[in-house]
Amino acid sequence: ALAVLGASGCGPGAENAADAENAADTEKLIGFAETAIDQGRLPFAVGQLKEVIAREPDNARARWLLGKVSLEAGNYASAAKELRRASELGIAIDAVQPLLVRALLMAGEYDEAIQFPRSDSLTAESEANVLATQGLAWLGKGQGDLARARLARAEAQDPDSSYIRTAKAALVLAEGDGAEARRLLEA
Repeated sequence: ALAVLGASGCGPGAENAADAENAADTEKLIGFAETAIDQGRLPFAVGQLKEVIAREPDNARARWLLGKVSLEAGNYASAAKELRRASELGIAIDAVQPLLVRALLMAGEYDEAIQFPRSDSLTAESEANVLATQGLAWLGKGQGDLARARLARAEAQDPDSSYIRTAKAALVLAEGDGAEARRLLEA
């Protein structure tokens, strides 16, 4: 009977070979998706990543990439969902949190973006991005003073960040200072 199982490809070695082939296919699909992202072909990347997730629902890297692509494509609710799942599956908080807070901001979830618990394990750059995004959320709520305070904390963390400069430009533009906003953007 064992000879029949081995000959038919149903033995333990066949299962390991199938797992290895599936893993290789998954890596190929993720590679195709990453290339598509680099080329700006977001719909193709989304398709590849969704195929990976259909095969392996717990593939953290595919979920993180899908969250990132969804954010870029303007599908903010999907981005937040995938980024949360990627975090649950073990993607480093430093890679997830700045994108997740930005997805919440863009989805109009200002309170959730502002109250999102920050991690002590964030790099200074990621912490600054989270603070700047929270500043923009305060701005979205019409709270310019709180936005300014959050942006000042962000700038102290990462004074050369173009994202923070852009956020500050949005604040001063909202306050009616177009010239200062232009100066910040051109810096």
